[in-house]
Amino acid sequence: MSQHYIPLRPQQFRCDSKDLDHLLHLREMEIIRWTFTPFGNQVGLDPLSEDEQAFLDVVHGYCGAKTQLLIPQVIAYLRTIAWNKPYLRSEFTKTCFAIGGAKVLLGKTVVPAHELDWLTTSDLLLVPHISAAGPNGIWHIERGEWHPFVLTAAKLHVWTLCRANGQPDFFYHLRKGDPIDSSSARGVDLFTSLAGALEWIDETKEDGEPLLSPMGLTARELLSCLARADVASIDRKDYAVSHRGKVGLDSTDTVASANLLQALGASDPLSATYLKRNLHN
Repeated sequence: MSQHYIPLRPQQFRCDSKDLDHLLHLREMEIIRWTFTPFGNQVGLDPLSEDEQAFLDVVHGYCGAKTQLLIPQVIAYLRTIAWNKPYLRSEFTKTCFAIGGAKVLLGKTVVPAHELDWLTTSDLLLVPHISAAGPNGIWHIERGEWHPFVLTAAKLHVWTLCRANGQPDFFYHLRKGDPIDSSSARGVDLFTSLAGALEWIDETKEDGEPLLSPMGLTARELLSCLARADVASIDRKDYAVSHRGKVGLDSTDTVASANLLQALGASDPLSATYLKRNLHN
């Protein structure tokens, strides 16, 4: 099959012909979509946020020089997608980092499109090492308009709480006595009614909490919230979305995607059978 639909050269990523055909099929069916952003001029990142510095420190400790050269471009790009608060999650290797709701794959890696079928990942960023042959840049893969998660989320009416800067209020979800550090679980409040969100805001006013406002979420904003959170508090009931959230809640397991969507009001949450039949044939 022709390669001109794929923004990278075959030598820049790991994908056999069958997987490549499947990737192109998913794109044709609008189950996934992608863009390619060439690297710009060298970017200045100062000042780095605490989360960005944590990412940089891990890369410097684990990765080689070629990979380290990619990080300024990656951080600059992460600042442009969704809500610009990327943070390093607990799972990472020398070539794959989970940052906020994105999986960042550095160097010559596979294309794990199946991870977009999990609520913990909303974006895949493939970033090959810089080469003379190029192209040098970021291949950004995300869910398309016909992905079951997008279709399901589009039917929901969900609100979250946002700060004065318009960003959702992602908070630390801590067990009693735990300090706040880079391994702490992040949580987000979600409500299936505007009245529920306003009631929560009124109660927190009395506790002297920062003033928050209700914000209705689009389908993609909702999915981005779920991908960035370790704990989703839905109408005041906590659900462990990630392993870190499971630890924070002292839970035995993480919540299944269908159950989480059902808690948000989905009357017919997508099934594993649907995903298998439509995404992986």
